[in-house]
Amino acid sequence: MPVQAAGPTRRTLLAASAIPLAGAAGWGVYALSGQRQPNEAARAFYRSGVEAQRQGLAEQNEQAVAHFRKAVDADPAYADAWGALALSYRHLLQTRPTGDEAALAQSARAAARRALELDPDNADAQTALILIPPIFGNSAMIERDCRAALQRRPGAWLLHGNIGNVAMETARSRAAVAHFEPALAIDQFLPIAWTKRADALWSAGRIEEADRSLADGLERWPR
Repeated sequence: MPVQAAGPTRRTLLAASAIPLAGAAGWGVYALSGQRQPNEAARAFYRSGVEAQRQGLAEQNEQAVAHFRKAVDADPAYADAWGALALSYRHLLQTRPTGDEAALAQSARAAARRALELDPDNADAQTALILIPPIFGNSAMIERDCRAALQRRPGAWLLHGNIGNVAMETARSRAAVAHFEPALAIDQFLPIAWTKRADALWSAGRIEEADRSLADGLERWPR
């Protein structure tokens, strides 16, 4: 098992809340499909990618991409690693605006297509394809597709979180809280989820609850 990464400070968590809500860095599904058993080297790279991605910040997203690329190099038929790579490219698309957005989107779609060729039911690849378009101009479509996917996978915290992101971008902070909370109920060890919930609570005027949300997140990653 990989070593647990050092947790974020309050400053880091607050910085994470400033990540554009069109993004959902660190909210990957990363559920093993069970279609086949990859080799151990590929599995080790995959696990390292998951640990990096869960932190939800741009530098960890880049590390995750590197790990998942090594995973698919070690085992080109590893569908879960291809799906995770697709989501990681998508996260970079939202957290690293450097002028190469079109190339990143193309890479995300290519990785997702490869994952679906290997496993037509790969959840990460399906989710990446839903989330590649920016929220601006596509909010209704993204929310609709996330809700439809939730019907098939009610335990996918990434989908709850992105419905919350859409709600925040469309000035529906109360609705956003209602989706960030089940995301945390599914997995409470998600730094970005605590900051997104706090941001939504602040926007809804629930200041004390927002501060508690940030404190709860910090308690899980003490320095």
